[in-house]
Amino acid sequence: IAHLASLSKETVGNKRLEIYVLEGDIWPRYAFTNLDPKTATINIPVTASGSPLYIYGGYHRTEDGISVVRDPLIYRSIIDGNHQKKEIEDGLYHCITVAQGANVLLDGFHIINGYAASEASRQYGAGLLVHDNATVTLNNCILENNTAVEGAAIDARNATLAMNNCVVNNNTNTTETEAVINCPNLTMNHVTVANNNGAAPADMGTSSFSVGNTQGTNSANLKSVGADGAKNFANPTNVQGATLGFDTYLGGYSE
Repeated sequence: IAHLASLSKETVGNKRLEIYVLEGDIWPRYAFTNLDPKTATINIPVTASGSPLYIYGGYHRTEDGISVVRDPLIYRSIIDGNHQKKEIEDGLYHCITVAQGANVLLDGFHIINGYAASEASRQYGAGLLVHDNATVTLNNCILENNTAVEGAAIDARNATLAMNNCVVNNNTNTTETEAVINCPNLTMNHVTVANNNGAAPADMGTSSFSVGNTQGTNSANLKSVGADGAKNFANPTNVQGATLGFDTYLGGYSE
């Protein structure tokens, strides 16, 4: 990311700045602040060229060891804020941080186990923290099991955010009346917001869906969809909110 972001406008020309990520667990290891390892984050900076970054996950290397195929539904590129999986409170404060003024598309990632509810200087955006005037597009992503005071999954309070074919499930706001996605300038297409401790965004558009969230207005009530329908929005523990791990939402993710 840092290399592509450093390229000049003359070097980039008309080419797109694209990054392709294989399946597997991904986490930042060294870049932390004030000797606090929980400040480590995958940082997405402003590019020197002014061009957007396009980052695609869900790739799998085939048996020949050379060619790759892509299917984010099968080959998960998991950005894990707590890869050691000891205690939920041990998660990184922010799994991904988008810098002020940056422009990025993230496609095909599973973003899990951030924890910004206690000692973080910004107690929001545990999954994805987006700084002012940035532009972010999320396609085919899952944000799950992130915890913060507010905006546990995403905080983009002074930025622009578009979400397409995503699932936001089992995140926890310790202030449950707040939304788990905090962005006034938000566009959602075919997004499911399910089983969160907190509220779905107030305006989700006409193609998105919310169910099982503890606060706010849900598109449907689990009781109203009947026993068979409720199975699509259940999880193994039949509880809402974050736990340590992933794939707690049996509905998979939108496509």
